[in-house]
Amino acid sequence: MPRTTPTTSSGLPEGHPAVPMTTPNGEPSKCPVSPEAHKHFLPRSSAQSSEEDKSLKIDPTNNMPSTPDQFRIASQRKDLATEREISSIPKAANSPDPYGDSKNKASSAASSSSGSGAHAPDPDSDQGEVWIYPSEQMFFNAMKRKNWNPREEDMKFVVPIHNMVNEMAWKHILRWEKLMEK
Repeated sequence: MPRTTPTTSSGLPEGHPAVPMTTPNGEPSKCPVSPEAHKHFLPRSSAQSSEEDKSLKIDPTNNMPSTPDQFRIASQRKDLATEREISSIPKAANSPDPYGDSKNKASSAASSSSGSGAHAPDPDSDQGEVWIYPSEQMFFNAMKRKNWNPREEDMKFVVPIHNMVNEMAWKHILRWEKLMEK
């Protein structure tokens, strides 16, 4: 039987501190990214998407390429890393597996497509299958495919931030679930 968490009228769990809607000086809260900076992250128009992106076979069940896209695009100015990091986040039992990566294959899949940068999961762990994060090249290709205008030099910063945010979010989820066990 699913357990429900008692909530307040705000939708927050009982005992959760209020979430401020204003800054400490009383101004309404707003997006921390300035409009000037934001325009650098807006997607390109669909007309600008490249021909090489259109030839990639996409799996309609998850909007992911049918095979890991580790290839350099013709318009790319510099090589990007193809190393992939192993996540600590387990896959749900019924999660689609776009590339057939499993716990047993995770270590070899990451190292064969990556080199020394991958961190293999503990084989004695009871986690089962875990996610494998995209490489810089895969992340860059995905952004291009989605009509964004990524810069190669940003990938060495963007990908680790992406991975760290996911890992931190997972740790918060685990802490939250532990609190709800009581």
